[in-house]
Amino acid sequence: MTPDDHVNHGGAQPQTQTQDESPAPLLNNPRATIYLDGLIYAAYNENKRVLESAICTTAENHHLVIEVKERVQTNPIWPKQLSDWSTKHTDISAAAPFWLYVDSGNGIKEDEFDAELHRGDRTFNSLFDFEGHHGKSLPLKAGNFAVFNFPNGTSYSARTNQAMLKRIPPNGDVAAAEDKGEIPVSNLAGIDIIAASNGAQKKSLVLANRDKDFFRLELDPEKQYEINIVNGPVNSTGAGDHEAHFLQFYELFDVDRRTLPSFLVIDPEHAHHSNGSPPVASEEGGLGPPTPDNPPCAPGRGSGTGGLGSGG
Repeated sequence: MTPDDHVNHGGAQPQTQTQDESPAPLLNNPRATIYLDGLIYAAYNENKRVLESAICTTAENHHLVIEVKERVQTNPIWPKQLSDWSTKHTDISAAAPFWLYVDSGNGIKEDEFDAELHRGDRTFNSLFDFEGHHGKSLPLKAGNFAVFNFPNGTSYSARTNQAMLKRIPPNGDVAAAEDKGEIPVSNLAGIDIIAASNGAQKKSLVLANRDKDFFRLELDPEKQYEINIVNGPVNSTGAGDHEAHFLQFYELFDVDRRTLPSFLVIDPEHAHHSNGSPPVASEEGGLGPPTPDNPPCAPGRGSGTGGLGSGG
């Protein structure tokens, strides 16, 4: 059995976008769209119907920024103050696992999980498949990541570009990388949520861990929310070169780098800047505008169907 070959619930969103706007949703009129960017590795758990994601927490000079706003607005509505969310990887690791889920009044209920992967135009498969390119399962290394679970919504590529693929031989360096040609690859993942409150039946989008709710947004039929989750550089000046940046993905995997080749994906059009929004206030400063020192890095995925526990 393969992951859901999803056909749009109501058709693909026909609207266009300008360069400074977030990508259009996949589905017509979702109540919320979640965007995943940066050093985030996603793996679909088919049995549980959850998109399980590993936030790389060992990446030097990185942090996890979350911003919530209404789609047509520029100012975030969450976090409202620095104490609402710590972006530091040490704090993220201590507080994990996280759930970003639709609450129908029952809390986190497995029988209400309905996450699925979209195929076809804007397919989720456009995320770079580390396991597929290596031709083997890549188990994750305990202690190097924090888990974010997305048990609802339709996951897809929010933006796909042509990018150059390079292969570095085992125990080699970037100078020895072999060009493997251009491939279409996603540099931004999206998750559309279509659930909405209906009269007395309230539905909310909630970010929670085992201790508390971080935010709770009622899924009002008249509103559209946008949630940006970016595991990116703390600042542009310390981001380093692209090769070093992308190769930090391999810190997630419990493998012998001396015997494993590495892959680089170079997309010159992509850079961390929270989808055109102003820099996000955080303890270490916001994600600045794209610059040559603020290099591209996009979310990746595993090719298995058992979630993170199966090595992707």
